Amino acid sequence: MNYIGSKRKLLDWIFSHISHHATRLGLDPHATFLDGCTGTGSVAVRAAREGFQVVANDLMGFPRHLVIGRAGLPQEKQEKAFALVQDAAQLPLVDGFFHATYSPAGGRMFFTKTNARRIDAARQFIREVDDSEIQSYLYYCLLEATSKVSNTAGTHGAFLKQWTGEASSPLQLVPCPSQSLGAKAQQGDVLDVVGQGEVILYLDPPYNSRQYTPNYHLYDALVQADDPVVKGKTGLPQDYVRSDFCKAESIVGDLVQAILAKTTARLVLISYSSDGTMPLDTMLTQMMKGFGHRSVELQVREYARYRSAAQDTQWVLSEAYLREYLFIVERDDDGVLSLFA
Repeated sequence: MNYIGSKRKLLDWIFSHISHHATRLGLDPHATFLDGCTGTGSVAVRAAREGFQVVANDLMGFPRHLVIGRAGLPQEKQEKAFALVQDAAQLPLVDGFFHATYSPAGGRMFFTKTNARRIDAARQFIREVDDSEIQSYLYYCLLEATSKVSNTAGTHGAFLKQWTGEASSPLQLVPCPSQSLGAKAQQGDVLDVVGQGEVILYLDPPYNSRQYTPNYHLYDALVQADDPVVKGKTGLPQDYVRSDFCKAESIVGDLVQAILAKTTARLVLISYSSDGTMPLDTMLTQMMKGFGHRSVELQVREYARYRSAAQDTQWVLSEAYLREYLFIVERDDDGVLSLFA
């Protein structure tokens, strides 16, 4: 699944630092790891594979299903979950919300009529599953299948005017890979989640003016218990969750500062990039305002900028690469925060 800001290609780099500092601090190798803004869950799943007790959180609804589906489905439930995916794939087609809203039947070309009806049949089936972990696994499989046939350039801000080959192909709902690693996940504001016993905190909020929900509103609509009321050419929900991290510079800095003040973590890792809202020095000043620190180092990692599958010339960006920064904040035994990077 393509996702703006995904750290999938940076996982080895990020976890080399986590491993180094966790070992140096003598942290329990199975310590509680909170991924505060998990997105597609790549960092959370990697942390679970590394042996940490993972709690993933995101403001949007669909990420928790991805994390639980990939790393939180108990072994004893896997056989039943896999069988239910196969059952869902054989259901008769349904004229439901996706068909009426996101296919040509509703004037929008996000999905073919047939694929939208397949999605509606699966959604109706999954809603009736009463085991929350199995339900999350089924949503995870449906989200992955849906992402492969959406008629978009990668995000959901617009649909394409012509069907791509992938969008024209039949939706294939199949069991996806899953590991029983005990990962937990939830939906909520990161400020409501921190300070509940985490030993390691990883934070990677948007840091830009673009709200994420409009970019991925199809995924969020897919997992909602009640179909949203939508508007406009793209069918964007009228009431969608908005992150405060996509606001003014001062608000972003205050939010990071508030999280650092509230967290119980011994080790905090904060991702930031050259594409962020604030200049790096401003981010650093705002983030550490009110906290003592011994030294600051900046390690820079270049990586390819996300580009959609059908980049329109009006969206072409001048820089092919971004610079990734990883701030590492350590809480001393006396409670003082120190900053490294």
